[in-house]
Amino acid sequence: MDIKEIPIDKLKADPNQPRKVFDKEKIKALADTYKNQGIIQPIEIDKNNQIITGERRWRAAKLAGLKKIPCKILKDLTEEEKLERRLIENIHHEPLTDLEKADAIKKLIELKNLTQKDAASLLSVSDTEIHRLLALIEAPEPIKKLVEEKKISPSDAGEISYRLKDKPEKAVEIAKKVARSTSNKRKLVRTLLRETKLKEKKIEMPKDKFDVIYADPPWKYDFSKDFARSIPSHYPAMELDELCSLGKKIPFADDCILFLWVTNPKLEQAFEVIRSWGFEYKTNLVWVKDKIGMGYYCRNKHEILLVATKGNISPPPPENRFPSVITAPRGEHSKKPEIVYEMIEKMYPNGKYLELFARTKRDRWQGWGIDYD
Repeated sequence: MDIKEIPIDKLKADPNQPRKVFDKEKIKALADTYKNQGIIQPIEIDKNNQIITGERRWRAAKLAGLKKIPCKILKDLTEEEKLERRLIENIHHEPLTDLEKADAIKKLIELKNLTQKDAASLLSVSDTEIHRLLALIEAPEPIKKLVEEKKISPSDAGEISYRLKDKPEKAVEIAKKVARSTSNKRKLVRTLLRETKLKEKKIEMPKDKFDVIYADPPWKYDFSKDFARSIPSHYPAMELDELCSLGKKIPFADDCILFLWVTNPKLEQAFEVIRSWGFEYKTNLVWVKDKIGMGYYCRNKHEILLVATKGNISPPPPENRFPSVITAPRGEHSKKPEIVYEMIEKMYPNGKYLELFARTKRDRWQGWGIDYD
């Protein structure tokens, strides 16, 4: 290895340089330093005066008007070794963009026949970081552009592209929704991917007829500004028309009673669902919680359980009629009080029970929903 002062106009940029974007302001600031003190750290070149590392310094030196700059001449490096040196310098100093890193790491892996684990060890980064970056390679161009514009994180872009690699148009649609969001983008990614899974997954309804239906629909709240507190951040939401059309698939008995959970903002929509399913509203119960929630006009502390019927199903006998107010602590998000199951079972002890959007199994009940198995 030799160190020499080389005329700056004899040096050449390498087209295989992983960095494609150079910050003009930072180059100018570096040039201002070189005007006063010159270059302290030599750049690296090969025997043909092609730059291996230090292109930023070379560009700044040209801008500063320097005629010669110190260069380390590395004569016998292979293309793989040159790329390795560029990656190590750039990753741990003035950072490459994530897309530049991804392209360069892919080239390094191919040139040196490395595993992802080998590449992580060589570059002193985690296996997860390598996997995340390589996922970007397969991202559709509109998603890469969102990453470059810093409207979506590389990790989110990588996951969306990987999960929907056979559906690039859907991946772009989801990425754009995430880019427009102002907070909690990570949760939004998971929810949108899960909603996609829900729509694709054919969840078979039970074949029997049921005379007692219990449902906690995943209402969609389009107005939520704080996504962390909105329903979709916890389970896949459904549009009103989707909920209404679901009634065509539900195996209602001719004589049937429906218990339907609804929150205050969705009360009007709930009556649309009841009518579209062929039921007639009868009454409601109110669950009063121990903790206060959010709300735009008032802070909510209760939820409503609507009761509706179809056909000639009878009310429960007087001894099995409960007070209309249920007082119970709030559990994990969207989980309803356990006592409601017990109340329904006492009201209709011989019923055939179906829980829609069920999450867990319960004796004597049949469940249906994405979380139910």
